[in-house]
Amino acid sequence: MKLILNITEQHDGISLRQYLLQQGYSTTQVKRFKYGGVMTVNGKPVTVTQILKAGDTLTLATDERLETPVFASTPAEILFADNYLYIANKPYGVPIHPDRAHKTDTFGNMLATSFGNSFQLRIITRLDKTTSGLVLGALDEVTAQKLNALQQSHTIAKSYVALVEGQLEADGEITLPLTRLDSQNKTVVDVEQGKNAHTVYQIRETRSSTTLLTVTPVTGRTHQIRAHLAAIGHPIVGDTLYGAKAGERIMLHCQQLAFTHPYTGEQVQVTAPVEF
Repeated sequence: MKLILNITEQHDGISLRQYLLQQGYSTTQVKRFKYGGVMTVNGKPVTVTQILKAGDTLTLATDERLETPVFASTPAEILFADNYLYIANKPYGVPIHPDRAHKTDTFGNMLATSFGNSFQLRIITRLDKTTSGLVLGALDEVTAQKLNALQQSHTIAKSYVALVEGQLEADGEITLPLTRLDSQNKTVVDVEQGKNAHTVYQIRETRSSTTLLTVTPVTGRTHQIRAHLAAIGHPIVGDTLYGAKAGERIMLHCQQLAFTHPYTGEQVQVTAPVEF
């Protein structure tokens, strides 16, 4: 397997390990690159501690074949699929990648049940365990490279639905710079050293003590939507990490994905229903 990726301003200044994790690779997969493969930046061998810069060319290569996840008892809900890629609807509370703690109960296991014995997990747009909604994946490595290029160039449009605490009076946008606190698994506003981040939101419905929003992340920082909404005093309902009261779940759902198909040139747009 070989991947060639161009580092954009979005990932300037983070380590290779952080980059891989943000791209949806599990810690197990990162170890495969670290111990069983070759990692180069601009043609020079590097380790996972390498700090990436905008404009770098990252090459990842390994001879180790991706494992097919163990089948789950329930298949994934596939909303779009062809010979190259798929879009599936991930339930709340389900992690994407199998690991030591979750060997048979992940979304990867559910996808394997849907696609069969030849399936290998290649996620392009990852979601946290606590976020439900649409996930884009590739069915082969060449397609994965093409979709990753779309992801890095911000040409995969994503739209989320979030139920937030309090009442907002008007649509708006948030441009507060963000930085990642890996020790706390949290993203915070940092005006001096944070990276550019841009989130747009529109009011869908005002309720008694909450507001239902459509949220579009223009940039793609980790936990961007959660951190930005908390920063303006309206954390997502149930998101205790960002200051909300405890609830039955974090009310964040990836509702829509839209992009140009890398082979057919046709516009792909898929929407998943919202349950809150």
